[in-house]
Amino acid sequence: MSDDHAGSLVQRGDENEEFVLKLYRNWHSADLSVEDRTMLTYVEKLNFYPSETDEMDLSKLRSAGFSDENITDIVMLTGYRAMLNRLHDALGVS
Repeated sequence: MSDDHAGSLVQRGDENEEFVLKLYRNWHSADLSVEDRTMLTYVEKLNFYPSETDEMDLSKLRSAGFSDENITDIVMLTGYRAMLNRLHDALGVS
């Protein structure tokens, strides 16, 4: 995602530009809720170290208030985004 693409969240009115760019560049430095931080920690692990995810990770999500349906959505959307990134990279799509 380019800085320009990050602006689409701003255009929709979801967030302000400064916050969106902070999320894009380094979400660890953003002021996030416990729920969002827990979810993004899991998504980062799932994306970069999928074989290391375990029941403890799911327990942390449940403790943060995520239902099994929410967790399924998180996993499916993370996988979908990873697949799209690989397709775009392989085909040279920008």
